[in-house]
Amino acid sequence: MKIRVLLVEDQKIMQKYFASMVQGDERFLLVDVLNDGEKAVSYCNHTVVDLVLMDVQTFHNHDGLSAGKAIREEHPGTK
Repeated sequence: MKIRVLLVEDQKIMQKYFASMVQGDERFLLVDVLNDGEKAVSYCNHTVVDLVLMDVQTFHNHDGLSAGKAIREEHPGTK
């Protein structure tokens, strides 16, 4: 079973870089790429995600750390 990964990064070049890293490893399945921490919280409420790779500051200056905390509180199995 592959580890389902959500990537949250607002810079396109970094999105492509990290996505290629995740997709290049057969242990992982990239489920989506988002540019905003708030969208990540909503996404995790509707989709099973095992691992979130998130920028500290995302689109509209949203705090990735707060979004990560919210995801961990609602979905303790998500890393």
